[in-house]
Amino acid sequence: MKSLKSQNYYEILGVARSASPEEIRSAYEVAKHTFQENSLATYSLFTDEENQEILALISRAYETLFNPELRREYDSFLESLQREGAAGRD
Repeated sequence: MKSLKSQNYYEILGVARSASPEEIRSAYEVAKHTFQENSLATYSLFTDEENQEILALISRAYETLFNPELRREYDSFLESLQREGAAGRD
């Protein structure tokens, strides 16, 4: 399993690249709730500082994927990474 910081924004929110804005919003709400301060699901797994970093990452993922223009730019970025990875395997 990849660490949270090594995942792309789609992976962080647990949505497909084809996810609708409603699916992105719903996934964000679940993730935000999961990592909120004093969450029973995570309070013994992460320090307060780690939890804040995770919440910030979740927020960035949401803000990027929910905004159509930022999402297009991010998708282009991901595609360029995939092309570079494929070229490196040749």
